[in-house]
Amino acid sequence: MLGLGTSVNRGGFVSAAPAAKLLDTYSSAAAAYSLRKLSNSYSGNAVKVRRASDDTELDIGFSSGELDTSALATHCGSSNGFVVTWYDQSGNSNNVTQSTAADQPKIYDATAERHITENGKPAIDFDGNDDFLNTTSSISASVSDYTIYFVENRTKSVDYGLDSSSGRLVLGNNQGAYHDTSFKGVGLTQGAQFSNGYFLLTAGSSISENGTITQSGLSYTQRAIKTSTSIYGHNNGSGRKVDGNLQELIIWTNDQSSNRTAIESDINAFYSIY
Repeated sequence: MLGLGTSVNRGGFVSAAPAAKLLDTYSSAAAAYSLRKLSNSYSGNAVKVRRASDDTELDIGFSSGELDTSALATHCGSSNGFVVTWYDQSGNSNNVTQSTAADQPKIYDATAERHITENGKPAIDFDGNDDFLNTTSSISASVSDYTIYFVENRTKSVDYGLDSSSGRLVLGNNQGAYHDTSFKGVGLTQGAQFSNGYFLLTAGSSISENGTITQSGLSYTQRAIKTSTSIYGHNNGSGRKVDGNLQELIIWTNDQSSNRTAIESDINAFYSIY
């Protein structure tokens, strides 16, 4: 028997709204690739993975906001696993893909029988030789505005299309001539080599490494994003492919400099980079 003054909640339990994720707060990204979930509204998968033993492909989603590593392990077992598609979480369907098996980056290692990791979080291993992923649609912006954030442990300084002679950072260039007028992608002609190691790199109106601005006031001609037909496909020249473990890459086709610190804090809170 209920005592006097005791109330009964007949409405049942009410679930609290999920905490806002990065792209819920800072929307309008043109493309967003990650092995964590970046938006509560995103209902797609993280990656499509090819099992090397029989070339079977499977979409791998998320579990508790991170890559579903259990599903990945079940799919790959004692076989290496390679990324066929890295899905765009921005809502713009700018997925990046690679149909050539030899050029697909690795996400699951058969020897260890576990997923590739960087600082305890899932990562994708680009071999620095021939691994790259192509966009399925174009990414365009004003020449003067864009902001890119990416998380990588790089093992070679000439990566991301970083030309050893000019220090030009390139995201997306499948043209035959590296510096010609048909260049398609993102260029930073500051002439700086980026260090090896685990970094959050922000590129836009300034260059920031692990939360610290290393270069600022980039001019109009030093910042450009044009129609892009590939991401990570940096020309056919040697030493212009990603070499290292990549975990996240987000492109805004507008200036996010006012949000730089907050975005970097969100990314660093998850990956514990610095």
